[in-house]
Amino acid sequence: MYGIKISFSTIQPEYIGWIDPDRFLYKQLNFITGELRSWIYSLVYTIQNLLLSDFFLFSTTTDISPILWISLTDNPSEKKTGWSFFQDSCTK
Repeated sequence: MYGIKISFSTIQPEYIGWIDPDRFLYKQLNFITGELRSWIYSLVYTIQNLLLSDFFLFSTTTDISPILWISLTDNPSEKKTGWSFFQDSCTK
């Protein structure tokens, strides 16, 4: 519902359109929000396993601490060179 409200209250290119509260169009693609959520979850899971096995050299069965994505905070208005969200005082 928030996305629908934003789409009606801001000027934007006509890439996203809503068919009903749970179905939307992006360019030529037609999604149900649950399908998009499932696709993103699968993508994150796959990338996480690739990073663990290829980059960090862990097996995918190794238990590691989960990343608490909700606790990460970014300040897009920060223009300082080299600044990172890790430096944000709200990021734990």
